[in-house]
Amino acid sequence: MQHLATLRAPKRLKRTMRIIVLLMLLFLFLPWTQNVQSAGSVTAVSPNNRPQLVNAVIGGFFCALISTAASTFSRGSPGRSRSA
Repeated sequence: MQHLATLRAPKRLKRTMRIIVLLMLLFLFLPWTQNVQSAGSVTAVSPNNRPQLVNAVIGGFFCALISTAASTFSRGSPGRSRSA
């Protein structure tokens, strides 16, 4: 019985394995697109037009949202509560 280190794979097996590995590496760089079909309608394309729920301690609703993400406020600005 031959030692495992001295066994040689046939040339055809080596060639097949090289081709498989090469194809797998090639597939890594191909563009990937996902196509999903669905029934329905788009309500708002822009994230700014989508309804957003805001949890608050006090009851009520917003008539207009003046601020955007990462907005900063100074004392007395319309976006800040005047009672605080």
